[in-house]
Amino acid sequence: MPTNPELITTVIPTYRRPALLRRAIESALNQTSSVGKVAVYDDASGDETESVVRAIMARESRVSFHRHERNLGLVANFRYALEHVDTPYFSIMSNDDMVLPRLHEAGLRAFDSHPDAAFVSTQVIHVDDKLRVIRLLYPWHPGVYTPPDGLLRLIEWGAPAWTGTIFRTSVLEEFGNLDPDTDTLMDYDFQIRIAAHKPYVVVPDAGAVFFHRWDSISGEARFGDTWPAWQRMTDKLRKDETVPPKVREEAVPMLTEQLIGRLYGIGVVSSRRGNFVDARQAADLLETRFGQTSSAKRIRLLASTYERVPLLAWMHNRVSGWRQPYERGGWLRRRVRLARHLADRHSTPELEAVATAL
Repeated sequence: MPTNPELITTVIPTYRRPALLRRAIESALNQTSSVGKVAVYDDASGDETESVVRAIMARESRVSFHRHERNLGLVANFRYALEHVDTPYFSIMSNDDMVLPRLHEAGLRAFDSHPDAAFVSTQVIHVDDKLRVIRLLYPWHPGVYTPPDGLLRLIEWGAPAWTGTIFRTSVLEEFGNLDPDTDTLMDYDFQIRIAAHKPYVVVPDAGAVFFHRWDSISGEARFGDTWPAWQRMTDKLRKDETVPPKVREEAVPMLTEQLIGRLYGIGVVSSRRGNFVDARQAADLLETRFGQTSSAKRIRLLASTYERVPLLAWMHNRVSGWRQPYERGGWLRRRVRLARHLADRHSTPELEAVATAL
């Protein structure tokens, strides 16, 4: 009996998160379209990661595993994973996220309809550590986005989360692998490079769940993850002569404005969380490089206040947690959990099964 062709590789670089990794792998296998495989790249975890993956491999031939002999670091591990993709399409998962059952089906359907598209992004549901749904604030709408407008919208609204995105493997040859100089901004830089030259598609299907974890990059932007990587990313676009000058003249100031806003956010949040080194570094950079003296003074005042009176930071964290832009429901306006959100907003038999298992 003929088998389904392998069209999509889900690459999962991982490091010391075996329990979450199991959930990620199972979600990538649980697709309505059985045309994908999963490739796990372990960055020398030295724990039970390998045994977790090999237990799945014993019953599922679509899973492969590679363990590095030494720790390469986050970006190098992601780059290594993409260097070994051998299918026409690929997707990238962090080991603490999960994809939903119709991701592959929705992506391939969109590629069939738009053969010139470089990637397809589905709707990604964002949740916190307690599986409470965070309301997205950027206005991505389904449709085809072509350059240069596609590049400008991607910068203006923020790149779609790549957990719910499927790429053509040909983009790696055309635009290169992830850039190590952009560090943890590698996903944003990668999509900017592509969107500057190729169309992409956003579809309405729910394709993935992105977990904002307190102890991860997604949980808190840090100074070292932002600077100087953001400036390197901006400089690359500024110097890219394959992008029309007028487009660069509009895009580069947008990225700079975003950097200023991000630095201010780092300063405020880091102060509240007791990371006073990051807070003051953000304040210094805002003042010396971008002339944001008032913002820098506010951050320094906040950091000094919280450093002297930690109780104020604790109270602020409690209040800010309640004011987060969560999805809310019922007459009490309680925060909506993922299972209810899937049942109410994206009801299909496959998602009902996911919701029941949560």
